[in-house]
Amino acid sequence: MKNVEVSIIVPVYNVGKFLAKCLESLVGQTFKNIEIICINDGSTDNSLEILNSFAGKDERIILVNQPNQGVSKVRNCGLEMAKGKFLLFIDGDDYIASDFVEKLHAKACKTGAEITAGNIVYDEEGNLIRNNFISKQTFKINKEILVSINEKASFAKSVIICGKLFAADFVRKNNLKFMEGCRFEDNEFSFLSTVLADKVALEKDAEYYYVMHSASLMANVFNTETVFDFIKVFKEISVKMKDLTAENRISLEYLSVFNAHMTNAFYNTFKSASEIYKSEFRKQAVEILKNIDTHNKYFDSKTLKRYNKLLGISEPFWKKFVFFK
Repeated sequence: MKNVEVSIIVPVYNVGKFLAKCLESLVGQTFKNIEIICINDGSTDNSLEILNSFAGKDERIILVNQPNQGVSKVRNCGLEMAKGKFLLFIDGDDYIASDFVEKLHAKACKTGAEITAGNIVYDEEGNLIRNNFISKQTFKINKEILVSINEKASFAKSVIICGKLFAADFVRKNNLKFMEGCRFEDNEFSFLSTVLADKVALEKDAEYYYVMHSASLMANVFNTETVFDFIKVFKEISVKMKDLTAENRISLEYLSVFNAHMTNAFYNTFKSASEIYKSEFRKQAVEILKNIDTHNKYFDSKTLKRYNKLLGISEPFWKKFVFFK
């Protein structure tokens, strides 16, 4: 297909139970000028059989079958293959509304935004939950276009990569890729793309359905040593953020945004981690956090309290008795 407008990249690994619904939602899009890059990452269930069936019926589906290499490698492979002007990531166990691509594409073209975000809707066994954590965070700023550092700082907390349409030239110009060999890979791509973008557009009426199930990749990640991948990813982001500020490609203020974001992310992960990993996770987090500057507006009282808890810093005794100024 020539002059593809939107490339949809779909990592597939043992999601046979959900895959048909995902693919049906993609081939049934009202916006037709798409390519659907499906990469089977060594599935051992019937995922490949389902992919072959759909690929045989729709020439827009490009099927790659490879040994298991992990979702980051799969997404990077999809980025290299994509021919579209825009890029969209869909997980193989999720699905989208029939007009999802049409609405995001229209908003991206109208606004000129490098990132256009739709609305994440949780699907818990058919029960659709629109008022969820990701949705609240994405649309916390009630505006069509986000351009200021404050606005994008809020949006950056919504780290999920799916449900966002990216301008392909923007992604390639900034060499945005997924960190391979570890989990929590969404964090780097999502955060760096947000701070590098001039505009982020929001389209609440475009719905991405995030299927909640026990076999989800993130379901038990905090109960294994994989939790330490969180440290690896944020170390990598920290290095890249410092490089971007040194090269004057982004405002120095974004370092404060990142440090506050990292503090909250470490705290939440520490709280969720299995007891057998908490001590070591905290130790590694403290090594990163202990030298950052917390004297800025992005370290609000809640974030600063979490920072102090991680570092074991007690509040001054007198603060417990001060109720007014």
